[in-house]
Formats: sequence, structure tokens, C-alpha cells
Amino acid sequence: MMSTLERLCHETDSQLRDLESRLSQYEQVGEDFVMNLEADIQDVSGKITATLQRLDILVDKEPFSRRQNSKLRVDQIRYDFQHLKSALRQLQTRRAQRLQEENQRRELLATDFSKLPNGGHTAIQIQDSELRHHSLMKNVNKSVVRNGIVTATRWDCTVTIDAS
Repeated sequence: MMSTLERLCHETDSQLRDLESRLSQYEQVGEDFVMNLEADIQDVSGKITATLQRLDILVDKEPFSRRQNSKLRVDQIRYDFQHLKSALRQLQTRRAQRLQEENQRRELLATDFSKLPNGGHTAIQIQDSELRHHSLMKNVNKSVVRNGIVTATRWDCTVTIDAS
């Protein structure tokens, strides 16, 4: 016969697997389904949190001979849950950054550029992480080739357009 603690551990493991499968879907779903998926993830997370609190109480009620093993198992479940929550935050951050970059690209494409007085140039700041990374790698490569060591890095990306 399975104890309540063991049954809850199995249920929580199953919920963790379910949460992990939902996280794997997170980057693949379209914008229409993200809100529903996040609501489902929050629902499962709430259930796991409540179950972990119940497990903490049940561990303290275990006989001394089994208490340490039970505590280790609950701690492992808690660690796995924290790891999945961290992965969710990282996915949300990445998604928000991608949306921000898309909006900035749309704004840039909608911008009407005109010739500046005195034959000047137009400079546009682009906050694109991929372009920034490429520019950084290019600058590092130039520094290594020129000096044999990295002397400076540059994090800003400026696109210059000749308005003539």
C-alpha cells in the first residue's frame, strides 16, 4: 500500500513532466495561444506549489528512519520545480525581447528619412541583439588581428545612411 507521501510525490512528478511538456510548447505556439498556455502553466505551478507545502508537512510526520530519504526526495522535486520556473522566466524574457525587436524594426521601416541640412548623414540606433552580437564579434576579431589581444569592445551599433 502506497503512503500519502509517496502518492503525492508521484503526482507531483507527473505534474512536473506536464509542466515541462508545456514549456517545450511555449516557443512553438503563436501569439494567439501564448496567453492560454501561460495560464495553464500558472495553474499547474500553483498546484505544484500547494502540493510541495503539503509534502513538507508529511515529511515531518514520517518515521525517523524514513524522514531523511523523504526529505531528499521532496527537496529534489522542489529543485526541479525551481529549475522549470527559471526556464519559464527565461522563455518569457526571450519572447518579450523578440517582440520588442520586431516593434523596433517596424518603427524603423515606417520612418521617413529625409536629407539633412549641410549634407549631413542620418544615424539610426538599432537595438537588435543579433546585430549587436555580430558587431561585437567583428570588433573583437579586428582587435585580435591588429594587436594580438582584445583591447576594446563596442556594444552600440550605429547604421549610417548617406542622405545625398
